Amino acid sequence: MEVLKNIRVYPLSNFIASSKTYINLPNELKNLTTNEQETKLGFLHVIENDFKPSSILQKLVGDTADGGKILIIDIVSLWSQQKQRQNGMIYMNSVSCINITGLITFLELLYDAPMDALRRCQVDDFNFQLRGIMIDNLSFLNFENDNNYDVINLSKFEKLFKILRKLRDFLGCWIITKSFPTEFYNGIENTLIDKWSIKKKGGVAQYPTKLPESYMKGMDLIVYKELVNGKARYTRISAVKT
Repeated sequence: MEVLKNIRVYPLSNFIASSKTYINLPNELKNLTTNEQETKLGFLHVIENDFKPSSILQKLVGDTADGGKILIIDIVSLWSQQKQRQNGMIYMNSVSCINITGLITFLELLYDAPMDALRRCQVDDFNFQLRGIMIDNLSFLNFENDNNYDVINLSKFEKLFKILRKLRDFLGCWIITKSFPTEFYNGIENTLIDKWSIKKKGGVAQYPTKLPESYMKGMDLIVYKELVNGKARYTRISAVKT
């Protein structure tokens, strides 16, 4: 027993890491990067006003080669309600993830104890690599009641990106997140404006969505869907890291 008292326990993630997977862009987005840049895409953020899973998002998560799986954190409760679920998809659809604290808690569990986290998604066979994580939709996240929403936004989103980065380093999975464009907050959801507006002192993101700049800067690529002459077109908002 004296020997055991001197033993230190370290997380397994300190010693092993999965090989990294990269985002396979559909044809509609390939013109937004060079071939070399596309081979390095690990973080992608999509800004679009579709409530239902768009065709672009469905194509992005359709890459389940080599028996890998994609984890969809279904905040909007639409992916998991589809009549025909896509093969290779794992769905996390729980009220515990509709606020940012609960989302972070689940992702931390996925990092510390992957099998325990995946059991919450009704997974019992763990013989696969988690190729990617897709979170739809960050604009629907609820925040705890607090007098200082700005501080909550910045600190919580910094923590969110930190755990996503750790998951990519440990599990090798790519990360795709989605939010609504700015006009969403000025329309039927205008009650969210105060919660999501970031004051200048905290750094206002110069992006067509209301997410903290510190989070958006962590993306390898940000794409924005806009309508041009009635047709959807995706444009690149931020430069791809090299």
